[in-house]
Amino acid sequence: MKKINPTIYAEFLLRLLEREDSLESSCHKFISILARNNQLSALGTVIRKFSKLYNQKENTVDVEIESPFVLSEKVGQKLNELVRVISGKDKVVPKYNIKPELLSGVRFSFEDYRIDGSGKRFLENLKSEF
Repeated sequence: MKKINPTIYAEFLLRLLEREDSLESSCHKFISILARNNQLSALGTVIRKFSKLYNQKENTVDVEIESPFVLSEKVGQKLNELVRVISGKDKVVPKYNIKPELLSGVRFSFEDYRIDGSGKRFLENLKSEF
């Protein structure tokens, strides 16, 4: 049996979820199709491609924000606004991660951007200058 490209599955999943069926029913149908086609191992790739397609459709950007401590709501909102302006997207979906090794500041990444304003990066840059 010929394998189907994960992008095709991702597009199919997007269309399936747009229908009136329940989420549970749609997911069950989708997983059944993958299993029937012996492609359950492609699920991770399909989900990543689906996420990109969904974000394009909804004009949304996912951003990973790392800091050594929990950020205040105000700082989180400012970072989200910065990402929204840079990306040109309508909506920002943040994922926060606590990374004590950063020492201070924040590091965030989205799409093809990686912005590192951490204390760790500052010290590494300072060290390389000497």
